[in-house]
Amino acid sequence: MDALDECLAFQRLASNGKSIADIAARFGYSEMLIERRLALARLSPVLIEHYRKGSANLDLLQAFTLTSDHSLQEQVWNQLPEWNRNPGTVRRLLSDKDIPASDPQVRFVTLAAYEAAGGTTKRDLFADEDGNGVFITDADLLTRLVNEKLQQTAGTTKSEGWRWVEIQPDADYSTLAKFRRIPGEPEPLPRKLEAKRKALQKELDTLTEQLDGQEEETEECERAYDRIQQIETDLEEIENSRPVSYPETVKQSCGVIVSLDPNGQARIHPGLLRREDEAAIRASREDHTDGEASNDQTDGIREPEAGFSAALIQSLTTVKTAAIAAELARQPRIALATVVYTMILQEFSFEIESYKWLSSLQLSMTHTDLREAEESTPGKVLSELRQSLRTQLPAGAELWKWCLVQSEETLLSYLAFVTAKSVNAIQIKGQSDHALRLAHANALAQSLNTNMNRWFVPTAENFFNRISKPQIADALTAAGKPADTAKLNLKKAQLAAAAESEVAGTGWLPEPVRIPVEISE
Repeated sequence: MDALDECLAFQRLASNGKSIADIAARFGYSEMLIERRLALARLSPVLIEHYRKGSANLDLLQAFTLTSDHSLQEQVWNQLPEWNRNPGTVRRLLSDKDIPASDPQVRFVTLAAYEAAGGTTKRDLFADEDGNGVFITDADLLTRLVNEKLQQTAGTTKSEGWRWVEIQPDADYSTLAKFRRIPGEPEPLPRKLEAKRKALQKELDTLTEQLDGQEEETEECERAYDRIQQIETDLEEIENSRPVSYPETVKQSCGVIVSLDPNGQARIHPGLLRREDEAAIRASREDHTDGEASNDQTDGIREPEAGFSAALIQSLTTVKTAAIAAELARQPRIALATVVYTMILQEFSFEIESYKWLSSLQLSMTHTDLREAEESTPGKVLSELRQSLRTQLPAGAELWKWCLVQSEETLLSYLAFVTAKSVNAIQIKGQSDHALRLAHANALAQSLNTNMNRWFVPTAENFFNRISKPQIADALTAAGKPADTAKLNLKKAQLAAAAESEVAGTGWLPEPVRIPVEISE
């Protein structure tokens, strides 16, 4: 008797009045198993016949038990091509309007809380322990519960002094891109989380050191590598959760969006600046000047009203735009001032009380995240240069006039800085589109005659402690300082310190920071 024959046998017993408990006791099975077998027996005869013919297996039949409607079962079977008849696709089609329990919103509210509030579910008898196969059928109730729970987080956040707090569960990159993001200052981790971070780091160092001495790959090594990968993921999550602080002046001017992350956790997006916030800042400045006229560029500016059709207005202003562009193309000096003006707005707008949307140029600068290099030599140079340039800038309302009267040398210095902030030579493992970008970064570095030995010296802290002992040995060999056997028997920290001393003055650099030498034909 195969599995389906057993299912039909159980069905005959149930039809003769036997309860699920009686059948389970008679055959020594669990009641859940009997329920699952009966669900298979109740499938459409058409599907059962396909199973008999071998065109459907048991896993596929189990997916169809999500509904008891034979016509719907047959409809889904007929609409799927043979190559796409798999359990996942069947379950998706049978629950098209329902929300899986694995959805971040359900995980945030919890399935228990949803059901306690009267929510109904559709359950696959073959659902696993992780909730796969359980579906939410009342989307409106789920949305209400999500908003109510997020409101608690929003209330706590609002009490911290932010100007506004909005709840947007599905906020994504495009949502946040509408705001200017003011970065906060990283703070120390909470004591328990810092202790966890240190424990994970210690375990990581121990595992790395153990693997350094392994000459052959064993199952134990494979488990160690898996654990290392998990630890690195956990450390990254801890670092991403590091709290940041904002001065009260920023909080009083900016806001926060509260959303959900893919894991079903509340996510806070602080330091967001809207156009309305700028108006409030301007009004506050006017109050402090006892009603004196504001010099903000937006004061008194209104879109001109013309009694023409929308199509005609668009046509005429297109010609106007082309005329301005033609003149700008023939006057490089003004073009330079305009570009610098636009880029300054993007880099310094909050600090000089003006915003990038005041520019007519459609230029966009992507700032590379260089926080990891803040304490490095080049990181400090960029920070000092930014502060020096910032002190020379006027308030936003005067910026355009200021740019027009500056020397070409001054304008070029700002252009160089804001352009530099957009350089991206960061290599990320697994990122498939970085090859051409990195090639151009190397070409740019060659044109600049960049000497990385001026900017980076490999030390135990920034390099050797972060690689394995065999890798340290390879680095020493490449630097012309082969490591002797005695040194390789040192503890990892001792070997890293020795390597720092050995490499000093050799000019050797790790491959990722090297600038390839351009070879002329």
